[in-house]
Amino acid sequence: MTGRNDDNLDDLFAQARKQAPKVDDALVGRVLADADATQAGFAGRMDAAPRARGIRSWVRDMIGGWPAAGGLAAATVAGVWFGMAPPAPVADVTALLVGETITVALVPGDLGLQTGDPIDG
Repeated sequence: MTGRNDDNLDDLFAQARKQAPKVDDALVGRVLADADATQAGFAGRMDAAPRARGIRSWVRDMIGGWPAAGGLAAATVAGVWFGMAPPAPVADVTALLVGETITVALVPGDLGLQTGDPIDG
């Protein structure tokens, strides 16, 4: 694959390395003027006093922002759900650890909604 074409290409690259790039002074001036205008636009924002932060925003930032607050809310709902209606293995482990089982009825017994009771009489 090496041949006369590769030698010509190497010569072209060598010539290009010898020449220093020249940048037009007008282009440099326009770039610097644009940079100054952009920096001037930010100056008004940086001089403004920061807003006072409330306790809610402070707590939200402490736990990691809105995504972490959403995860915390989902974990809270799941904990309440498992607390109200635990799966059988969880209830068995809890009964072994605590030593007694407590049952809370969410629906009164006299409504006829227990399993096996006829609803239509």
